[in-house]
Amino acid sequence: MGPYLQEVLPQVAQALDFSRFSFESLTAEDDRVVAVINVGVLHSKAMLMVSEHWVIQGEKAISLWVAYYEPKALLEQLESSSTSFSMLTHTQL
Repeated sequence: MGPYLQEVLPQVAQALDFSRFSFESLTAEDDRVVAVINVGVLHSKAMLMVSEHWVIQGEKAISLWVAYYEPKALLEQLESSSTSFSMLTHTQL
């Protein structure tokens, strides 16, 4: 597993409020899938838009690229919870 799945994703998931989750769009073509979602940031009214870009081979995801749009509220939540967070944007699964 890459550093995004091992280090970043667990930290980010703990700072998000999935009760305020919605899909913006889901697009798939050939071996590429892009999901754009909105999710709340814990302890705030802020919402975060996330774009996930997947590459699929066979029945397995082999690559994931994630973009966080306007992540200021998320970064503040991570800092306030004393979480060390480095913004990694691409990893091989």
